[in-house]
Amino acid sequence: MRVYHVTPTSNLDSIQEHGLQPRIGPLAELAGETEPRIYVFCSLEAMTTALDNWLGDAMGDVPLSAIAMDTPDDKVVRPLELYEAYAVSPIPPHCIQSIVDLETCVAFPSDFHP
Repeated sequence: MRVYHVTPTSNLDSIQEHGLQPRIGPLAELAGETEPRIYVFCSLEAMTTALDNWLGDAMGDVPLSAIAMDTPDDKVVRPLELYEAYAVSPIPPHCIQSIVDLETCVAFPSDFHP
């Protein structure tokens, strides 16, 4: 399943080395979440819409990057909404297909090879 994750660009070195780890991040904490998760979008359109609206507003001026991943279907739990999903177990680095800096629209880093 192809999914998309948005993260502060400052997290990319760790993500490339360790993959994505379920956490309760600042936005999840504000929303009262109690279970560590990795939130993903189910389509590029859903991610773009969120960035143009609530996610972009919530992240403010923090430089962001988008990660496209191919994950096994059993790794991602799809909630009732069709545009967003989450994982409760780590997503390893080999699932990452591409990373794009959303400020410059450039692949990060230039030598990244999935």
